[in-house]
Amino acid sequence: PPRSTLFPYTTLFRSRLAFWVVFLVGTIGVSEWLSQSFTTTWEPRFRTYLEDTAGRLTKTQVHIDGITLAFFHRVRLMNVRVAEPGDSQSSIFQAAQIELTLSLIDLPRALYDRRPYEAIGLISVQNPWIRLSHETLARHTGGGTPASSLPPWFTLAWSGGTFQWKDPRALHGAWTLYQTQGIFRIRGPQISVMVRGTVEEARQFRFLLTSLGRRWNAQMLVTEGQSQGVFALLQTLTGRVLLPAGWSVRGGFHMDARASGRHWPARGDDWSHFLDKVTLTFTPEPPGEKRTGPSLGLSGSLVYKNMKISGTHIVFDSPWLEGKGHAELLLEGSPERRQLTLEAALTSGRLGRWPYQDAALQIQYRDGRWEFLQNSLRLLDGRMSAKGHVSPQDTDLAITAQNMSLAALGKLHGIYFPDGSLNASCSLKGPLKDWQLSGAWWLTAVQW
Repeated sequence: PPRSTLFPYTTLFRSRLAFWVVFLVGTIGVSEWLSQSFTTTWEPRFRTYLEDTAGRLTKTQVHIDGITLAFFHRVRLMNVRVAEPGDSQSSIFQAAQIELTLSLIDLPRALYDRRPYEAIGLISVQNPWIRLSHETLARHTGGGTPASSLPPWFTLAWSGGTFQWKDPRALHGAWTLYQTQGIFRIRGPQISVMVRGTVEEARQFRFLLTSLGRRWNAQMLVTEGQSQGVFALLQTLTGRVLLPAGWSVRGGFHMDARASGRHWPARGDDWSHFLDKVTLTFTPEPPGEKRTGPSLGLSGSLVYKNMKISGTHIVFDSPWLEGKGHAELLLEGSPERRQLTLEAALTSGRLGRWPYQDAALQIQYRDGRWEFLQNSLRLLDGRMSAKGHVSPQDTDLAITAQNMSLAALGKLHGIYFPDGSLNASCSLKGPLKDWQLSGAWWLTAVQW
């Protein structure tokens, strides 16, 4: 085409090129000027402002080693430490780097309210360490900013951190979550939280929480947990002995727990009212593991729903009791006066060295004692049953055995016994530590 037709395009190209050259040169120049001015003039005042504001809001002593400008709306805080007021050695929080990003959505409101810190829309924390407790939260959260001052668009993200919750009931004085990654996000009326990491009792821990107003949903996932650690944790939290002294639990577990509510739970509320469903799957111990002392092995799945725990294909074994089958545990009453009803059907197992079949159990726990309602099993081609109650202060349990085969008993021990049946009726009475056994036994249909 003729040169006259190309003139508008070449002019347009030159004008755009000149614009981008001027824009880039100007941006670089302004950035350099801002960086130099920020370092010499703004940084000390801004650092003092952040330390004073954060310390006043959290009632702590905050120290920041330095602040660098990443871009015009983003700054980095280096080596941040938070301690108790007047005691710089009592650290609550430490982080190698914290990056603050301004939210252009919240900036006008924050400037209008004269609270510039509310314009921070994103906080990214690298390698944080935090140690909290109920007492620490009570000291440093009372009288804080109201919920209405929370920004409508805010995100807190962290990675590579360690979280500790001080509790005298914990094994080392604190529950610890290692190698954590998480995010806390506000999007208008919706709040979401995701935390994952590693604990001593499990290889992976993950927690999810979403809320809309007062309604909330939560999920907790535990992968490759250690059954021994969880039993020790339950004994510590409940204050009850779940296993005899010197016993251990073999194998691992996976857990998936889901909860929800129409209002936030208050301290002292019954947790069972908020649980929707909990699935606990026990996994057998890998072959080759050696343990000293008696131990309990578990496999199968347990499901909690509507105050009921049900299990199918449950298998357990211990030095004196083994079994497999299904069970159902019903929870009733308040946590202070919890009542339990256990119904189980075991197809086969072993009681000591004696194998049994078709065991049916119906047991209730109320007012501090166990009541054996209808319990029976088939043993040595006969029937054994138990009925009564057991408690530390008082025990009254009746045990009967009917038509147990003498030949089967001799075969089990490798000796010859004549044909016939063994019958027995006895009772256990008195305190559990000093019970008395009385009763009688007799033989019927003995043939030499």
